Amino acid sequence: MPSFPPTPDRDPDIRALSRFIYELNIARRQMSAYPKGHPVIAAAAGKTMEIFATLLESCDEVTLGVARETLVVGEACLERKNPVFQDLARHLFALGVASLTFSRGLTRGEITTFNELLSHSREDVREAGGLTLLLEGLGIRNISVEEIDYQAFAATEELRVLPPGQDPAAPPAIPLWEGFITALLHARLDPEGAPLTGFEELGPGAVAALLNDEFDPNPADYGASIVAFLRRLAPGQSDDETRSLALEKLADLVGRLNPELRCQFLSSTFGALSGEGSLATEFFQKFSPDRVAETLADINDRRLPVPPAIFGILQKLSRHGSDPGGKVTGGVPSTDEDAAERLDLIFREVEADRFVPAGYQILLDKVLTVEQPISDQEGKLEGLKKTLGSHQVETRVSAIILEILSNDPSESQTQSLKRNLLELCDYFLEMGDFVSLLHMHARLRRGAGEEAALPLHQELLAAFTRPHFLEETLNALNLWGKEKFEEIAALITAVGLPFVEPLLDRLAAANAIPLRRYYMERLQAFGNRTLPAILARLGDGRWFFVRNLILLLRILNDPAVTTEIKPLLDHPHPKVRQEALATLLHFRAPGAERVLLEMLGDNDPAEQLRAVLLAPRTPNPAVFRTLLALLNQGVLTGGNYDLKKGVVQALAETGNPAALPELGRRLRSNSLFHPILHGRLKLEIVKSLEYYPAADAAPILAEAARSGSGEVARTAAQTLKNLQGRGA
Repeated sequence: MPSFPPTPDRDPDIRALSRFIYELNIARRQMSAYPKGHPVIAAAAGKTMEIFATLLESCDEVTLGVARETLVVGEACLERKNPVFQDLARHLFALGVASLTFSRGLTRGEITTFNELLSHSREDVREAGGLTLLLEGLGIRNISVEEIDYQAFAATEELRVLPPGQDPAAPPAIPLWEGFITALLHARLDPEGAPLTGFEELGPGAVAALLNDEFDPNPADYGASIVAFLRRLAPGQSDDETRSLALEKLADLVGRLNPELRCQFLSSTFGALSGEGSLATEFFQKFSPDRVAETLADINDRRLPVPPAIFGILQKLSRHGSDPGGKVTGGVPSTDEDAAERLDLIFREVEADRFVPAGYQILLDKVLTVEQPISDQEGKLEGLKKTLGSHQVETRVSAIILEILSNDPSESQTQSLKRNLLELCDYFLEMGDFVSLLHMHARLRRGAGEEAALPLHQELLAAFTRPHFLEETLNALNLWGKEKFEEIAALITAVGLPFVEPLLDRLAAANAIPLRRYYMERLQAFGNRTLPAILARLGDGRWFFVRNLILLLRILNDPAVTTEIKPLLDHPHPKVRQEALATLLHFRAPGAERVLLEMLGDNDPAEQLRAVLLAPRTPNPAVFRTLLALLNQGVLTGGNYDLKKGVVQALAETGNPAALPELGRRLRSNSLFHPILHGRLKLEIVKSLEYYPAADAAPILAEAARSGSGEVARTAAQTLKNLQGRGA
């Protein structure tokens, strides 16, 4: 387990830190998704720097500890189930990074160069000397890494490895806090089933997080662990400084636990301290006044058994802050004797019934004596628990603000509502909650269309057209994957035309076919409104992008674009010329058929083949006759086989029965020079006959099945059967 980074003098703002990690991970992914020097990479690095600037308001540097799927800051583990944090942690861990530090002075260039290093494999990085050496060699001074030192691990047959000079017969010396945490969590397993180690390195905050969120330890284990811990703190067993520090950590741990665990800890602690008056006093002095009040409330509400001496200490602390002698540490001394007497009365166990109605007390007693928990019928409790999650709270807050906006808020509320809603918009975007974003946009658009619409509605709607919002929405396609494609598509459709230019940028740079198809589908959904933006980019230097733009124009089906497409017949790349001619033929543009005939008569077989593939797009008789002429032209050779095969397929696409006599003649012919190629072409002809009228093609197939041989005869028989079945 790697050593976690120390807590800085000033803790970073967690919200800003989370946003920084999101942007850093997005920038890392963009480096792999786009070619070097692409503007998207620079924009992502710039956004990362903007967030880092806000972090510098609370700290001078940020250090992230890296576990297998977890990021750690100070003593706290960041959200363990956050997919973005897990993704970055896994990638860094795979590269052997134990901790990562970003310092004041960080530049956009350093972010970009660092992400480029992260895009290499672990083997490449290791061969180059490791990340530390690479960062130094590239002059990166404001990013530093601590790599996992695998050479520090060694195999041994000894059951216990001792430090130099220690007597093997002597019991191992375990520091107080480390021994307590190890004993407390010794039986837990990580998600892969391996025993967890290294708890001794965790502070109270991290331990509390483990107990509250990830672990379900046996409460029976607490008592023994706490008793053993406190016994080692008794006078004469430890020095004052050690005891004070250990008690402070224990008090901090108890204060961070959820109510159920806190009560279990307190019950064990009360028992362990019952005979240790001075130790108990010192321990509870570590509690803040608010924590003392909460402890007394827990005692009353849950009827915890408390030794009189302990209860007396807590009562004194409740009156005088955290010092029973009357000196206040962290609070103002209470001088209201009446308030103290009332507090004593409320928490006096023997008089608790005075404040509870008799009937209600009987019901409470029955509930406390029930041995089995009430069943969760139909999962209602689980459903209610889910509504208490932080994300659900943010969703409901958004709904409340939108509702307030629809009810004419006061001028004083407007700016606050605007600020909160914009923050929620960014939050939902970071969390990949596009359903909430779509709902927010729909409510704002509906409000903007009402008679009493506020300018604020239009202003908030404009937030959905910010370049940052548009780019991050499209970044989410890579970040969240196909599971979010439909939700993102709905949001793109709702926001509308502001997405056109970013979508065209992505289409120009996309390497993956699914993403190219997705971008084109989104652009197609906008209809002819995208024509100006598409036409403006037909001069782009990337031939594959231009070809896709021409295809989009054909799909949008507006004949007015032909004047813009005609110049592309002279494009240097043949695939662009082919797509341009296909579109002109689709629109029956004047002169397009003439260009096709010229291509069919070209001396270049590759150019002829491209024209043959386009020939079925026009019913021009001259084109049909030229195809038949190409089928008969010259002797069949390896050089013209693909062209003649393409002609057979093109004729089949037309389905014109006028081609059948020539195809039948070909089936009856033989070749002495290239019998194998001739047989392959016959096979293609037989397969193509299925696309002609059955009455005209059936006699030719029957003849081929009777007189042919081998695969040609078998295929002819099967094709004839298919035709007859289609006719039935």
